[in-house]
Amino acid sequence: MDDLNPYAAPQSDVLRQDEDAMRIRQEHLRTEAHLKALGIFWMTANILGGLSTYLMNQAKGADFGVHFPISTERLILCAAGIISGTGLFWLKPFAKWLTILLSVIALGNGLMQLPSGIGGAAIQVFIVRFLLLQKTRRVLTQDYADILRQTTALRSRPAGWIWIILAVITISVLVMAL
Repeated sequence: MDDLNPYAAPQSDVLRQDEDAMRIRQEHLRTEAHLKALGIFWMTANILGGLSTYLMNQAKGADFGVHFPISTERLILCAAGIISGTGLFWLKPFAKWLTILLSVIALGNGLMQLPSGIGGAAIQVFIVRFLLLQKTRRVLTQDYADILRQTTALRSRPAGWIWIILAVITISVLVMAL
């Protein structure tokens, strides 16, 4: 009669699944941190790119007395970049292919501006390479999103290199503004 206790907790594989999810998540925390940092970088670059285009058009308009609007293509690329950066930060599966597409476009643009575009082209190659790594592909899958939902107690933070890059960008913008 002891085996049929109606007040006993139900027996299932939930604990084992949570342990597996926790183990998988622990293995991929560093990749998550780099993806979040890349998302912040990607959002910042696209916001600053759109803002700089707007300010350059305003300056040209003041010089020539004509209004230069931002092109529709530039607005679409900036908006798509902000969306993909947000998706990378939140580890959404759609963000991988959108970011790769935008990186290839930026790579082509950088190659057309050689030799001055070599730095931007190198960054885009690095981004595409990182997004195609096995661990990165694993983190940006739908089943990994389920693992994230199972392990909400485990937090991941952006990698530390993003704060250095943001500080350099901020200092550069302040120096140019003065």
